[in-house]
Amino acid sequence: MYYEIDEILAKQVYEMTHPRKEYKEGQITDEYMEKVDEFILFANDAKEKMVNCPERRVNVDKVCDDFSKRLADWYNRSNEIKSKTGTEFQTSSTEQYKLDREFEDIFKLKKRVLKTVSYDGAIYAKDENAIEKIEFKISRNKEELDVLRKENSEARRRKQPLPYSSREASLLRSSVIRLEKRLVKLKGLEESKTHEKKKAVYNGKKIEIAIIENTQLMTIQLLFKEEPDENIKNILKENYFTFSKKNRAYQRWLNVKGKSAAEKVVEEIQKHGR
Repeated sequence: MYYEIDEILAKQVYEMTHPRKEYKEGQITDEYMEKVDEFILFANDAKEKMVNCPERRVNVDKVCDDFSKRLADWYNRSNEIKSKTGTEFQTSSTEQYKLDREFEDIFKLKKRVLKTVSYDGAIYAKDENAIEKIEFKISRNKEELDVLRKENSEARRRKQPLPYSSREASLLRSSVIRLEKRLVKLKGLEESKTHEKKKAVYNGKKIEIAIIENTQLMTIQLLFKEEPDENIKNILKENYFTFSKKNRAYQRWLNVKGKSAAEKVVEEIQKHGR
């Protein structure tokens, strides 16, 4: 997973910029390989969380290869630019700025690894593992924030450009706070719900319907795994169930009539499906 570093050019630039120091054979290649090894260790740690996701593990390997190639290209291009300035070695501010930005972008590939590990798409309250998904996302964001702090601290120590901006750190902290608040709210909702699953045979196909008594919202909700057809929607309307986009469920007020209507809907779906 390593790419070639032009050692002849690297030695030429090093001796030009450090006239009193001796260049050790393979010095820049060793530095490059050390950075790649650190990135791969980080990626392997992330891959451990994707035991059952072989496709995502392959994607992480691709990111590692991309990191290695881009970093090798950066070293070679940086040395090429510096070698053209002669013994005075005075890279123009524009060229140096471009090199610094490119270096920052390469190390931002760590974000791609973390995003590959994370769950894709939005997390809805109705999702079966919504709480686990949010807890995982909080953990991932905290890890990313920790990486950000360490990388910036190391860059300051080496007097290099910071790979992450203060705005990125602020966004991550805000995301953690927002997700933690949502997690508390979602756990409260879970505690206030009474679940009951019913099965009905409709046109020869089994339909699973979740009946939820949500005492916090004071609604009785019907959840379908698949969108119901027009006949089922008419049965729901006749029993005064309306669809809530926010809760992604058919619902009406939670009372004796509401509970009775929920049972009636299941019975009518079973009856019409014969």
